[in-house]
Amino acid sequence: MPDEEAINPSTSLFRFRSFTLLFITRVSSNTANQMQAVAIGWEVYELTESAFNLGLIGLVQFMPPLFLMLLTGQAADRYNRRLILRSCYVVELCASAGLLLVSAMPSPSIPAIYALLLANACARTFEQPAMSALLPVMAPRAVLSRAVAAHISAGRLSTLMGPSLGGVLYVFGPSVVFGICALLVLSASVASFLLPDPPPAKRPEVSWSSRSDSRSNT
Repeated sequence: MPDEEAINPSTSLFRFRSFTLLFITRVSSNTANQMQAVAIGWEVYELTESAFNLGLIGLVQFMPPLFLMLLTGQAADRYNRRLILRSCYVVELCASAGLLLVSAMPSPSIPAIYALLLANACARTFEQPAMSALLPVMAPRAVLSRAVAAHISAGRLSTLMGPSLGGVLYVFGPSVVFGICALLVLSASVASFLLPDPPPAKRPEVSWSSRSDSRSNT
């Protein structure tokens, strides 16, 4: 990352490789999950014609954030955030690929769909805090406020775009949607593995004179 003191605050955000890669992970993974949510809802209802089974989809995806919320914050603070992000995308990629395989079967298994949804929701629960914690160290301080705004806008855009794409592409079958979701998560996974090391934190310089001054003040 270039010297932060020499960065013009009006510089395009996408000139910074670290921010661009993190932006790709955000848009790709969130769009994939939004598309996937729509396709799963349609598929489960077509297979079971049961509103109860449709409601279980929401319950399965609600449980991980409810029970893992405190744990995910602790993990993002204590462990390597890039490693957490990469692990999440590996799990999400396996879940998308699993949904693709299940939907391609002659008789898709509803319990298998729920199990894959649960694994994906657990990964998503760990992904969000790790990504939010990475943003301040992947964007230079001079453009950080713009980077945060762009990051939030990317999330909202994918939240609006994903369901629309999922609904339109479901016309060609759930396997098509899950296949595209797997490709999107794969792109997010590749981008996460390309994320550079965060710059070392700058420690404040402490001299003997400043220490003696602080002691005299107390």
